Parts: sequence; C-alpha cells; structure tokens
Amino acid sequence: GDAHLSRALRLCMSDHESEHFPEHHEIVGRRGSRYSYGAINESLYSSHSDPARPRARSDGHTRMTRNLTWFQLMLIVYFNTVGGAFGIEPAVAAGGPLYSLVAIVGVSFALALPQALMSAELSLLCSDDGNGGSFNWVYRGMGPLAAFSNSVNMFVQEFVSNSLLLVLFPAYAPTTLSWWNSAWLMAGVSVFFAVINVLGTETISALNYVFTPLVILPFFAVFFVALKRRLLAHRPLETLLQRPPLKDVKVSVFLSVLIWCLGGYDVVGYAAGEVIGGRAAYLWSLNGALLLGVFTYVVPIVLFYMIEPNYNNWVQGYLTTIAYDVSRGCGMAMVGAAMISTSAMFGSSVFPLVRVVAAAARVPDPERQIFPRIVGWSLTSKAGVVRPIGAIVFTTVVTWALALLPYVVLAESYLLFFLVNLSFEWGALFALRYREPSSMREFKIPGGYAMLIFMVIPVVVVMGALIATAAPLSLYIGLGAQPVIVILYYLRRACTGAQRAGFEPVD
Repeated sequence: GDAHLSRALRLCMSDHESEHFPEHHEIVGRRGSRYSYGAINESLYSSHSDPARPRARSDGHTRMTRNLTWFQLMLIVYFNTVGGAFGIEPAVAAGGPLYSLVAIVGVSFALALPQALMSAELSLLCSDDGNGGSFNWVYRGMGPLAAFSNSVNMFVQEFVSNSLLLVLFPAYAPTTLSWWNSAWLMAGVSVFFAVINVLGTETISALNYVFTPLVILPFFAVFFVALKRRLLAHRPLETLLQRPPLKDVKVSVFLSVLIWCLGGYDVVGYAAGEVIGGRAAYLWSLNGALLLGVFTYVVPIVLFYMIEPNYNNWVQGYLTTIAYDVSRGCGMAMVGAAMISTSAMFGSSVFPLVRVVAAAARVPDPERQIFPRIVGWSLTSKAGVVRPIGAIVFTTVVTWALALLPYVVLAESYLLFFLVNLSFEWGALFALRYREPSSMREFKIPGGYAMLIFMVIPVVVVMGALIATAAPLSLYIGLGAQPVIVILYYLRRACTGAQRAGFEPVD
C-alpha cells in the first residue's frame, strides 16, 4: 500500500531545493509520491509540462490550476492508495471472512473517507503555504514541536509500510523459506531496488498503473478452474458467514492489516483544488475510488474463501497456496501476479521515499531538517541528474532491518504511528477552525464541530482498541517513540539554535 509522500516533498523542499532533484516530479506511486496530483496527471496522460503550481487570486490567496477530470482523479486516488489484494490474508485469519468483508467497507467509508475530506480542507486552506502538506498544516495550527513530531511519525510510518511490502516477497515465493533465506531474499530485493534508484529509471515505478488491473484476473481464473473441477466448498456462499467468537478475534492484527491495505487517503486532499468541477467532482472521484478499493479486496476474499473455507489457514501468502491446490498452472500464475503487484507497489513506494528523505536532510531551514546532512549526500551526473546516494543507502538499510521484525509487531507499529500522525492532522483542523474562523476555505466539511467530532470517533475507537490488544513490543515501539521524538526536538533545537538565527529562507 501506502504513500503517501507528496506532503513531505512540500514540507522539506523549498523551490530552490527541489531544483536539485529534477527526477522527483517524474515519480508516481501507491501512496501519493508527488507533491501535486496535477503533476501525477501530467505523467499519466503523457504531458511533460511542469507540475501544477498555485496561481494567485485577486483576493491575495492562491489556488491550484484545475486540470483533472473526476474520472482521472478517481484513477489517481485508487492507484495511489490500493495496489492489489495481496497482503490481506492475515486480516481474514484474525477475524474471519464475514468480519473482514464488513470491516473493509467500514474502514473505507468511516475512516478513509473522513481522512480525504479533512486533508482537502487543510490543503486548500494552507495552499498559500505550498499546496498544503501535513507539516504546514500542523505547524500553522499547532506549532513547531507538533509539526516535527508529525513529520517524524510520518517518516517512520512510511519506513514500516515499505517493510511490510518487503515481507510479501518471501511470503509469496513459490516455496517455503526459512527465516535466514527470507532475510537474504529481502536483502537482495532491497539491493536491487537500490541499484534501480541509483540508475534513476522511472519505469518500474509506473508498473503500478500498468499491472494492477491485470493482477485481479488470476483470481477469477483460479475460481473458474476450481468451479469446473468442483473444488468449491459445500454451500460455498454460506462459508462467507463464518466468524470466530468476538473474544477470539485478534483485534490489533485485524485492524492493522486492514488499515495498512486501505491507507493513504489522508494525502488525496491535495487534489481537491485541481479537479474540474470543484467539490462535487472531488466527492464523485473519492467515492468512486473507495468503491474500486473495496472491490479489489472483497472479490479475492469471496472467490478464494469459497475454495478454502478455513480462516485459520489464511496466513500471509496463503492466496498462492490456494491457487496451487487448484492446479500447478493456477499457482504459477498467482505467484507471478503476486510478484508483479508487490514489485510495483514496493518500487513505486521506495522511489519517492528516498528522494523525500534526501530533501529532509538537505533542506536549508534547520527547523524543517529531519535527518542528518550526511543522509542527503548525493552525486550529480554531467546531465545534472542528482542521485541521492546517502538517502538510498539509509532507506535500504532501515527498510530491510525493520522487515526482520515479527510481522505482527510491524503491522501493529505501523498502525500506531499512522494513528499518531493522523491525530496531529485532525488536531490541526480543529485548531485552525478555532484560530482562523474567517479564513477563506474553498472546501469545508459541513456540520461544524459536531461533524468533525463525529468523524474523529473512529480514530479514537481504533486507537483504544489497538492499545488494549496490541503486543507489548508494538506498544513500546509506537508509544515509547513519542517522548523520544520530543526529546530529539529539543536537542536539535538546542544544537541548531545558532544556525537558525542566521538562516535566511530561499525565496
């Protein structure tokens, strides 16, 4: 999944800094790897013009050029939040098919939809700060400490999300691998994509758009082969109603996997100011993308559970096992689809991440710098193309090291960092509604504070359920990191105070 990184490009890069990374506007990925969805649109539809820039208005505010149709935006949102059905099996194992199907719909419209509406309002409100960006939202609403904490949580969330994608490679391998062999395979995959990053090609990052529609086809093929061979369970539709007793539902894993699979909607609000037709068209696009995402996960669960109606067996990578049980040809096709989908998701996620990490290390404003300067070390070719070597090495090592942790710890830690990050964003919305009630808002969630509180309830419920049921190690990592981040902020502030005093921002 996941992604979503356009906000970090805007928070880390001034216009001067972005000129040193000319490749970043060519990258498209699952979680929103560009700082402008108009720029994504230009890449998708063979336009090579510059990314959309805010344009001045007569009232002194800025707004983005509207150059997206609702259908184009729907596809962009879908491909930047859902990369395929692979990785959903642990949710089925944790909660059974019925709860999984209901939760997919519930998470999409009770958690993801409010995220997209929230980010739309904040992005357009803060468009004069550079078309939004969660750093700008939180900084403007809650101050520098909250903005720094939000940024660090976002980066950790992205590293963990990439690690969860890396884990899929050994999970969907055609044979069972030991821990050591899985570690070596993940190391090889990490090095491969690091080399691709050094070479600077954008081809693999575009695989998400080329192959995602294709990876759903093997699910139908396997189902029809199983149907022809009479391999479906007795009363197959009734098997979809199976559910464990509530006390046996592994709530933390169930929620973590589902929200990871359906995450990234808190960045799609960047497009709200760029869609032709305004608010109505944006809502049409958003709901269409949500329905496509629901379809992407519901169909494989329904089809394959009628073949293998025992949710206890649905471990990570079990979709390929079911396909091999139907026929060897089906199994090989499913392994191929899994590798294609995972490669596209991982490649299109890690490419923009390394450039954002490099920008966060090179940004001239010490208050916005997240990583040490050495991480931003790069090589520049004769053609002027920048290779962010330090960020590539740093991202590769961190992603691989995190992937060695137990899967449950990774999934739960991801959700904890995600929820903390999301809480800062919602906090910024409440703060700016209170502090700037008269500021011009091109998009505003109706219903006042009552509606905002209603939309935040799912976040609070998920956070409470996760804290109550997560593994202790996950809680130590996710919650224990928060005071450490605060300490780092004040240490950095003390060390860079003199540097900040002499800082002159780039116009």
